[in-house]
Amino acid sequence: MKIIKTAVYLFILVFLVGYSRTGTAQAARDSIQVRKIWSNGFHNAFTSLLYFDKYFYCSFRQGSGHVGGDDGVVQIIRSKDRVNWESIAVLKKEGYDLRDPKLSVTPDGRIMVIIGGSVYDNRNLVSRLPHVSFSNRSGSNFSHPQPVSIDSRIKTDTDWLWRVTWHGKTGYGVIYRLPRKISLVKTTDGISYELVKDFEEVDQDPNETTVRIAPGGEMFMMVRRRTGKGLWGRSMPPYRDWSWTDTGIDFGGPDFEMVRDDLFIAGTRVYEKPVYTGIYLADKKGRFRKIFRLPSGGDNSYPGFVVAKDRIYMSYYSSHEGNASVYLAEIPMSVIDEALSAPPVIESGMIWDQAPHNAFTDLARFKGKFYCVFREGGSHVSGNDGSIRVLASDTGGEWASAALIREEGIDLRDPKLSVNPDGRLMIMCGGSKYEDKAVREWHTRVLFSENGIDWTPPMRITGVPSNNWAFGITWKSDTGFIAPRICRTDPQTMQVDQTGTQIKVYKTSDGLNYEPVSEDITAGNFECGKGCGETSIRFRDDGSMVILARLPGKGKFLFGAPPYEKGFTTADIDHGMGGQAFLPLENGYWLIGTREYAYERPGGRAGTATVLLAADENGIYKRVAELPSGGDTAYPGMLKYNGELWMSYYSSHEGKSAIYMSRIPLAGLRPR
Repeated sequence: MKIIKTAVYLFILVFLVGYSRTGTAQAARDSIQVRKIWSNGFHNAFTSLLYFDKYFYCSFRQGSGHVGGDDGVVQIIRSKDRVNWESIAVLKKEGYDLRDPKLSVTPDGRIMVIIGGSVYDNRNLVSRLPHVSFSNRSGSNFSHPQPVSIDSRIKTDTDWLWRVTWHGKTGYGVIYRLPRKISLVKTTDGISYELVKDFEEVDQDPNETTVRIAPGGEMFMMVRRRTGKGLWGRSMPPYRDWSWTDTGIDFGGPDFEMVRDDLFIAGTRVYEKPVYTGIYLADKKGRFRKIFRLPSGGDNSYPGFVVAKDRIYMSYYSSHEGNASVYLAEIPMSVIDEALSAPPVIESGMIWDQAPHNAFTDLARFKGKFYCVFREGGSHVSGNDGSIRVLASDTGGEWASAALIREEGIDLRDPKLSVNPDGRLMIMCGGSKYEDKAVREWHTRVLFSENGIDWTPPMRITGVPSNNWAFGITWKSDTGFIAPRICRTDPQTMQVDQTGTQIKVYKTSDGLNYEPVSEDITAGNFECGKGCGETSIRFRDDGSMVILARLPGKGKFLFGAPPYEKGFTTADIDHGMGGQAFLPLENGYWLIGTREYAYERPGGRAGTATVLLAADENGIYKRVAELPSGGDTAYPGMLKYNGELWMSYYSSHEGKSAIYMSRIPLAGLRPR
């Protein structure tokens, strides 16, 4: 019998973040505790976790490497205090690489271990056969692994029954096989499995799948796909009619458990650079939100969960400290509650409502005055009546119109302010041409002013293919950078075709004429189709570039080092975006102002809102403030001035869409 007394403790202090890219721990109300519980020089991986008869049990594969050998054995360890762990079983079978042992408790009160069994010839997979082992009543001894019996209608030589979940007296699991197909099966004894549903509709190489069942009988699935994003499935008994949601997340070793009604905790490998083990919250509709990055890297993930009254326990493996080892995280339930909490609502005041629709703001300081710009029009979109209103204020208290800018036959939209190197105030805006509410062209415009009152006519930027839309410019010394969306024209309809949208980085010295810097940064990073929206640029202190892009249902950070040609890394932000603006905070955090949609509102809040998020560079965020808002809203301007965040935005919560201004002490927006 082998006993390890762990001496290594790692406390992750979080406000929502688990582990920053720089490895810096973050302060929080509560702490997540992570400890290494097994490391012996072997490759220890693919964990499962169970609480049974006053013991925590953790199972995992022990071998010489990740895959491709015949030396894989199942190690089962247990502990009462989660500090001192003992090995109580090592399961072996001659000629088989035993893999991914998953624990459950049978209706008759024994621990069951479902195990993948792979046969290799010179590291080439020959066949697979699932096995099962059962404990005695006390959980102190386990039977020799025996093959399971699979329904002859679906049985192949490459079956893998990845996990079994019991509901009443019936166990359910998903088998995957080559060619990549999955089937739901059921059992009453853990040995013989009968077909319930063959998922012909699930494509793109589905494989590792976890099944969970709510108390009322509704079944949920988390499905990994090798050539597609992970799927979320749900069904009521008899589990033959399923609805599916593409989560937009690449799963790796997925597991999840129900925390309470309509709330799940999930874990998976996060395929960003570098890869790590992440924790997500999810609802019954399959909307996922990443909330923690655990200490991890390299070969990692494959978690297991135990949900207790006041905390959640999670096993996983990682190789960030050398050989792949097994870790245990303890997550206080109060930290989950904090992640879901609603932020304070900050006061603001209306500064303009003169047009039928006032929207899409920005804010700057120029020659001792504050300037706010926005679009005036008849409605949100689909008209050539959009003009740019410029407001000015000496103190930010009283605002007056300084200019109104129009272009005949063009809808001027989304104006963004900057001060260019020659000292002039500059507006960059979109220019859309509509015919019968169909957009025929996009092309970015720029305007310049010496005094904020007198402006050049709108001029089309050069060097960027039409149709393009640059959502603002950021100056770095004497060079300005933009990351416009570039679309083609549909030859059939002659309308702007937003499918296959590209995003490239361009640079300029005068704000008008541009040359390309990067390749298409969507290639290999993400698809930027019709739902892809505004994209803007900021810079870190070290000169590296940070791009924030709007995608369907979420945002995405892209990080690039000089000369910004290629090699961008990414991180998803699991929050909807809407005309988002962002500024650097401290310690690698970014302050994001954006629209929050009704489906993602925290408890007690409804409708849409303009909110502020503090996000780290893993994309993990906390809501830090909400502005009085609703309906058609967001597209903020953000300006740091004298220790405050000045923030303009628009909202229709008081009737027509109007422009609002708020001033918020920056100290209150820093991550705790």
